[in-house]
Amino acid sequence: MPMFRQANNQAIHNLLSDSEISDTPKDTYTLYRLQHACYHQVMLRDTERIWQTLNDTTYNDQQVSYTKDYQWTNVSIKYGLAHFVSQQGATVEDDARLSWLVLRAGEVAREAVEGVDIAFEWFKEDASLLDDALKRIEVLDEENYFKACLRLLMIEAWRQQEWAVERRDISVPQIILEALDERVPVSTGAIDWATFISEEWMTWWMTLMWETWDTV
Repeated sequence: MPMFRQANNQAIHNLLSDSEISDTPKDTYTLYRLQHACYHQVMLRDTERIWQTLNDTTYNDQQVSYTKDYQWTNVSIKYGLAHFVSQQGATVEDDARLSWLVLRAGEVAREAVEGVDIAFEWFKEDASLLDDALKRIEVLDEENYFKACLRLLMIEAWRQQEWAVERRDISVPQIILEALDERVPVSTGAIDWATFISEEWMTWWMTLMWETWDTV
């Protein structure tokens, strides 16, 4: 029975470890492999396939394109790092690959932060992409997350100021404010906006909010 179970697990890992995804992922099986292929390759201890997956720019680009952030790419790299650390420098090539992955992890983190401006473009073009925009800015630290939320609120205020007052929707700014409070709770005093935003600018911003939604 243990041998059967082990063989069965091996077959499942083999099935789910395929990272060759040529078309835009749509079905559940393809999306699962896009997210978890590297994990199953690590379970199989398939060093070459792990390395190929982490170097597959098409696969990595599809991860970012589908999720609109770098979470799946980051997790894949972490699995790869864990695998090559476990190799304990068995070969010079393993050490070189581990070093490359450490550098790659830093590059991905930098790309994630530098690429947040696209979140504002998404939201400016389509308010229904708010959840995607909020997810995209999660990579920012508390101070910059605070400023990013203020910017999203500005975008929505300018959008709704073009509407008749009775049509304006308070639920959109409320979602942004709830996300901000969850990340940077006011009660904790985690940040002091006065240390990085001028009082004049904040007065202007609050006036814009009140003129748009008198109950915000």
